[in-house]
Amino acid sequence: MGEIDINVFLEIREKCNIPLEHIQCKADTLLKTYACFQESNDTHILVHPNTHTHIRKNADYEKKWGSKIIKKNIDRPKIGAGNREISKDDHIKRDFMSFINKLSDNNLKNVATYFENTFQIDFIDVYIKLLWEAILRSEEYQYLYVECLNTIFTITLNLQKQNIFLEKIYNIWTEYYNNTRWLPSEELINEEDYDDFCEFVKWKKTSMTYIHGFSKFINQEWVSHSIYSILLNELLQSLNIYLNKNPQGCKVTDALLDQINVLIKYIKINYNEDIYNFIEDLNKNSSQYRPSTRFKVYDMIEYIHVNSYINV
Repeated sequence: MGEIDINVFLEIREKCNIPLEHIQCKADTLLKTYACFQESNDTHILVHPNTHTHIRKNADYEKKWGSKIIKKNIDRPKIGAGNREISKDDHIKRDFMSFINKLSDNNLKNVATYFENTFQIDFIDVYIKLLWEAILRSEEYQYLYVECLNTIFTITLNLQKQNIFLEKIYNIWTEYYNNTRWLPSEELINEEDYDDFCEFVKWKKTSMTYIHGFSKFINQEWVSHSIYSILLNELLQSLNIYLNKNPQGCKVTDALLDQINVLIKYIKINYNEDIYNFIEDLNKNSSQYRPSTRFKVYDMIEYIHVNSYINV
C-alpha cells in the first residue's frame, strides 16, 4: 500500500476546512428563503403513520393526512400474538396438542381428568382429528392415543351421543378407503430424486400405520371387523395389477406386500378359497420376482402355512 505525503494531505485538508460561521450563514439563508424550513406556531412533532419516522405538522399537513396522524404521546398498540385474539377452536387445538405431545406412560392416568375438565362435544372433530394424526405418526405409541379416544367415547356414551363419536371414527375409514390410501400417488411412483424417495418411504411407513390404527378401532368395536376383508381384497387386487405391469416386482408391489403381511396378522377368519389360491399363485411365480419382492412373498406364505387360519 502506497504512502501519502503529509504535506499533500495538509494542503487538501486546508482547502476542505470550511469555517463554522460560513455553515451557520448558509443555514440561516435556507431558513429564511424556503417555507418548508419554517416552523409555524401550530406545528407539532408527530409520528408518520406508515414509516413511523418523526415529522413536523402544520395546517397543510393536517389536511393531507387527517386522522391518520398519530401523536407521539399516544401509546401505539403492540402488534403480535400477545394481542391477537384466537378462535375458541384454535385455543382448544393448541391446548390439546400440548397435552398430546406430553402424553406418556407416566401420566396416562391424567387422561380421564383432562377430558373431564376440558371436553366439549362441539369440538369433538378437533380431538379426533389430532388424535388420528398422532396415531399415524407412530404405531409404537398408538395405545396412548387410543386411550384418549376411549375416554372420549365413554363421555359421549354417558351423554347418549356415542353415535357422533362412532360416525367420526367411521369417517376416518371411509376417507382412507375412498382415497385408496394403500396406494402411493403417481408423483411418488415416478420419483426422480432423493427427496421424492424419502417421501415414498414416509408414505410406505404410514400405509402400514393405517392398518395398525384400524386394528385398534376394531378391537374397541368402533368399526366393523369386515373392513379387514374389504381391505385385504383391495390390496390383493392392487398387487395383481402392479404385477401385471411389472412381472418382476417393483417398489409398489413391495409396499403392498408389506401391508398384506401386516394385515393378515390381525385377521381372525379363514381365508376364502379365491384368496388362498391367489397367494399360492404368488408363491409359484416367486422365482421370477426380484429378490426384495420374492422374500416378502416367502414371509407371507410361511406365516399362512404355520397358522391353520390367521390369528392375531
